[in-house]
Amino acid sequence: MGAVLTVRTLLVASVVVTAIAGIDAAIGGSWDLVAVTTLALGLQVAALGGVTRRRHHVHLRADLAGWVNDRAAKTGESVDAVVDRALSDFASRVVAPPATGRHARRE
Repeated sequence: MGAVLTVRTLLVASVVVTAIAGIDAAIGGSWDLVAVTTLALGLQVAALGGVTRRRHHVHLRADLAGWVNDRAAKTGESVDAVVDRALSDFASRVVAPPATGRHARRE
């Protein structure tokens, strides 16, 4: 989550700088620069939207949500960090059984 926050922060800063440059170009009457900054601003806003939509929302049962909130409060971690760690631990324990029978892969 830290990397996403850093990218989001940099994109917001670049959007602000580009918007100021566009306003300055419009005040100065440099319409070709207004067009370029408007295009850059549009691309930056689209990239910002992609960064913020990267995480998927997971709906938890009420008892699991309570456990996550309690665990986050006890450890001082964010709820996202607790969920990430719990899911990665669960995924590491889930192992597909070896294929046997007629659907076994031949190598």
